[in-house]
Amino acid sequence: MYKALFDRKVFSLASINPTYQTELDSFIKNTIEATKFKPNKITLYSYRASSPYHVMKIDSQFEITITENKVAIPDLWNFQDGLRTGNVDIEVYDSVDVLYLIEAIIDQCRHYNPNLLVERTK
Repeated sequence: MYKALFDRKVFSLASINPTYQTELDSFIKNTIEATKFKPNKITLYSYRASSPYHVMKIDSQFEITITENKVAIPDLWNFQDGLRTGNVDIEVYDSVDVLYLIEAIIDQCRHYNPNLLVERTK
């Protein structure tokens, strides 16, 4: 089964690191889905510092920052705390997992808001 990113087939779900694919899926189900998160706009930023950072700005209210090379996926309590403070940090193993997570979050948000606007910065 292939996952689409911006309406293009990009990678197979079999490519996701199997040691924590369940944890990523659980994050989506127990956080994004459980809160019935309904943003109107997601803006994607990527930039490099000491390592690549991928940022999803959600309705100008808070950001989800995704980094790679470690694994730290927040549970529901930490996700809700991140919403309160304005930033949720997620660390995944590599760039394939970054793409998967970005698309999975967008898919879940579109489930609750089919008119979700997704923008990429240049």
